[in-house]
Amino acid sequence: MARLHAGVIVFATCALVRTLAAQPASDPEAAALMGRARAAAVQHDCATALQLREDAMKRGAKWRLLEGCLDPRETIASGKLKEASDAVRAGDCTRAEALAAEVATIHPEYHAAVIERDPSLVVCRLHQAAKDAAPTDCTRAIALRRQLRAKNPGYFALYVARDAALADCVAASSESEPVAAGENAEAEEPTWGLSFGAVNGNTSLGFTRFLGTNVAAVVAFQLIIASLSAGDITMANSAGSGSVGIRVYTVHVGPVRAFVQPGIAVAIGVPGPVTMGMISNRTIIAANASFGAEYSLSRGFSILGLIGAEFAYSSYDNGLSGYDITTATSSLLANIYW
Repeated sequence: MARLHAGVIVFATCALVRTLAAQPASDPEAAALMGRARAAAVQHDCATALQLREDAMKRGAKWRLLEGCLDPRETIASGKLKEASDAVRAGDCTRAEALAAEVATIHPEYHAAVIERDPSLVVCRLHQAAKDAAPTDCTRAIALRRQLRAKNPGYFALYVARDAALADCVAASSESEPVAAGENAEAEEPTWGLSFGAVNGNTSLGFTRFLGTNVAAVVAFQLIIASLSAGDITMANSAGSGSVGIRVYTVHVGPVRAFVQPGIAVAIGVPGPVTMGMISNRTIIAANASFGAEYSLSRGFSILGLIGAEFAYSSYDNGLSGYDITTATSSLLANIYW
């Protein structure tokens, strides 16, 4: 038995010696060379800095990024890192990860030391992990969602707070999520909104009430000003219009969210067409359906455009009435959310 133990010890010792011999040994001179390389980089002597780093790595030192002094591969990798960061800010984590994978092929050391630790890409990976966990493990998905809130409140507000992939887990969660210092939970997931702009060329003021993660009730009022002439008679009139609808967000890509919005509208006192030399006002009741997109400029501000069609019934004050279908309704609105 003693011989067996001795044999094991000898075998293990030999294996350790072979492992250490196979690896480049780092020595104090390697550390000194790397220190001189960093000092040369600070002085913008890049040729010397890069050569000293290479000499240090031959002696076993680990690769280190020399700020301000990039070799050709590092220049390419740095450019791809910038592209990846821009993609993260736009909410396109798929592209960001693809760019990171390219860097891993071009420059593995840069990828391990810089890309793997980049804060924006870490946030992307957490977001993707939360979405992957949501179908089967809501507890993990909610825990990752909280980490995202703490690490990057701005990214959370734009891309995570109303992420449809996490909506079921959020709705099922009975715990209230902690709010990071300096954050306003209602600002991240707004409840109310105010919109202003133009609807079919008329001034519009509207209000939004979010009913859920991707559903909002919309109420709007328009001021309609029109002028018609019949012979020597000219009528300039203003009328009011009101509408209600439900906005359902469907696709979310970066800062852009697509939606559909059915609704109804009523307009009273709208100057109607000239009939037999007479101008008549009309009351309109319409059902409409629209689709559009909303672009988030910041946490509480966005711009929105939509187009659609409506089926309208018109009743004129001269006793006539009629139906018509309009396919060119459009709106352009600015929104403030809180």
